[in-house]
Amino acid sequence: MGIEAKTDKPKALLVAIYIAIADGSIETWEKDDDGDILHAVTMNNVQEAWFRPTPETSRALEFKILSAKGESLSAFSYAYHHGKLVQMLLHHFAADVSSIEATMR
Repeated sequence: MGIEAKTDKPKALLVAIYIAIADGSIETWEKDDDGDILHAVTMNNVQEAWFRPTPETSRALEFKILSAKGESLSAFSYAYHHGKLVQMLLHHFAADVSSIEATMR
């Protein structure tokens, strides 16, 4: 799966994330044409993974991790990307999120 951010307004949180990326408030993340978000600072100039955000319920915004060409991610890469997403959520949206849960593969 990936990460689940508990919030009363998952769609509004997703829009706020997209706006913050677009206006430069969040400098280290990018949004692609599919609505996926990716950490702009890549390891060894290779984009190994990114997240597909989905407002799954009325109480959570889910971020499913995707890897390039469906390849398996190393434990380090998995942890790196999850850590960066949690960091961004806590830094920019702590007031909008009641808890964040990261799952293992």
